[in-house]
Amino acid sequence: MQIAPLCLRRLHLDQRGMEVATIIILMAVVGIPLIIALTGFGSDILDLLKDSTDRLRPNE
Repeated sequence: MQIAPLCLRRLHLDQRGMEVATIIILMAVVGIPLIIALTGFGSDILDLLKDSTDRLRPNE
């Protein structure tokens, strides 16, 4: 009967999975707003980049 409390104690003190969960949460917090912003402003950003590259090219 001493094995069950020992296993539960080890499980409670084990924090190896916390790093993975933290990374997943961080990716979601950064990724979801980024996807929303790119969806909303994607064409504007592409137009801005196209105009900038056109100005950097020498006249042909």
